[in-house]
Amino acid sequence: MAKKRQYQQRRTAQNSSSSRARTPYQYAGFYDNANTRLDVYSVGGYPNEVAFSDLWSAYRRKGLAKVVIDLPVRTCWQTPPHIECDDAAWMKSLERLIEHHDLLERLRALDIRQRIESSRRP
Repeated sequence: MAKKRQYQQRRTAQNSSSSRARTPYQYAGFYDNANTRLDVYSVGGYPNEVAFSDLWSAYRRKGLAKVVIDLPVRTCWQTPPHIECDDAAWMKSLERLIEHHDLLERLRALDIRQRIESSRRP
């Protein structure tokens, strides 16, 4: 009777340990009930196509995306570009255009938007 009881206890311990070892695989979909059509991105709530508005909102939340985008732009636009031309009238009209429309600030902002859009492409 004692041997039978020891056998049953040992068998129960083996069954419970093997079922505990199988459990993560069952829930992760690696076992017999594997779901091969599971789309992890849709389960996580991610869109299939990333739009500019998604990237722009990530940039505006001031996370790592903002630092990655702004650092090269700030470094590049620290000094204005140097333009040389022999035509004095053209240079004068260019300087007026730059001052009137705040052209350098607009180019800096365009550079930021271009970097956000280019981060969408693989």
